[in-house]
Amino acid sequence: MSAQSEPHAPQQQHRREVRLHMLLPIWGTVAIMAVAMALVVLALSPLQFSLVANCMLSAFILVPVVLTCLLPTILLMTAAIGLWKLNAVAAPPLARNREKAIAFLAGLRERVPGLARPVVALQGRVSYGERLLTGRPTSASAPPEEESV
Repeated sequence: MSAQSEPHAPQQQHRREVRLHMLLPIWGTVAIMAVAMALVVLALSPLQFSLVANCMLSAFILVPVVLTCLLPTILLMTAAIGLWKLNAVAAPPLARNREKAIAFLAGLRERVPGLARPVVALQGRVSYGERLLTGRPTSASAPPEEESV
């Protein structure tokens, strides 16, 4: 008989330890909370019971939520503070560079037509020369300056 119960002995010992060290404390806590709740219900008026229940509910809901969300909240707060400080440091140079970029683009807008005019004229002459060399007919055999007018 001991030979057959020998392979099951470690499983039985494990189950016994689980009951003793894990389930018994949980059952004890639930029993104590049930007794405490029964005493509160019997001893207090409905208004007082509601107040106690609301406080307990808040504690039972908020404590795990705070513990669960504490690290992400700290990380988000740190990131927000860091971004705020970075914005405070980087805003003045960025504003100066923005003003410089606007002035540069305004000057460029005035200079581009003057820079492009010789390129466009050269392209017209090259095109006219290409038409003469390839023998393609043109609507008018005038030089490029007269074609654009």
